[in-house]
Amino acid sequence: MSEGENFTLFSTKPSPSGWKVAVILEELGLKYKTTYLDLSTGEQKHPDYTRLNPNGQVPALVDHRNGDFVIWWGPFVAGFCLCRVDLLILIRDSGAIFAYLIEKYDVEGKISLKTLEEKTEMTQWMHFQSSGQGPMFSQLFYFGWRLQERVPVAIKRYQDEFVRIYTVLEGVLMNRERQGQQWLVGGKITAADLAFVVWNHFAPFLASGLEGGSFSLKSEFPHVAAWHKQMTERPAVKHVLDELAALNADLAMLNEGWR
Repeated sequence: MSEGENFTLFSTKPSPSGWKVAVILEELGLKYKTTYLDLSTGEQKHPDYTRLNPNGQVPALVDHRNGDFVIWWGPFVAGFCLCRVDLLILIRDSGAIFAYLIEKYDVEGKISLKTLEEKTEMTQWMHFQSSGQGPMFSQLFYFGWRLQERVPVAIKRYQDEFVRIYTVLEGVLMNRERQGQQWLVGGKITAADLAFVVWNHFAPFLASGLEGGSFSLKSEFPHVAAWHKQMTERPAVKHVLDELAALNADLAMLNEGWR
């Protein structure tokens, strides 16, 4: 750890999950170093990493200034476990990392809320992202682009989920606008909104396979497009997306599909 860097974020250069965490770290002004693992060579399965994260996936976050235990909680697991690893606290899942950072480091409520009801609603949206948008979009990418064998029924399923998830968000954001609001919960930007921004950034690429490439995200989901644009104009989000583009030249034009 370099002096002044209180966290180590284990991520990958192209995939969204680690960049989601970077957005929250930047929004909270927390100093961190990112270690990028090469999934194509299996670095995430190396004993040096699985010692920290036995699930062998990213992201993971090491908090160098707190504790000697590990927190592991995933959106598909009813529960969590605590275990000790080398005087470090390690959080192994983007949803769990969000919860930890908000609870421990967002004492001023920069991107979180205070009442039980508001916190619950915020958590609902973060779970919707981590159990809906994230895995459904990831599966669309896998079946639509990564898998050499074409499986039309799978591609259709995840294309339909892509549209369904944005239809849900479009309807909610439209109602918020009628109420004079522009964010998902609490009348302010929170981690509930920011959880979506990186996968939103990848959405134009995923949408390119819909309707023979003629599908327009901005036309179909104008409120989502406006919501996403507001988030990308925030300095912390812009910094993260610029860094993502700098490390992935072929992804630099992703956001054009929302314009």
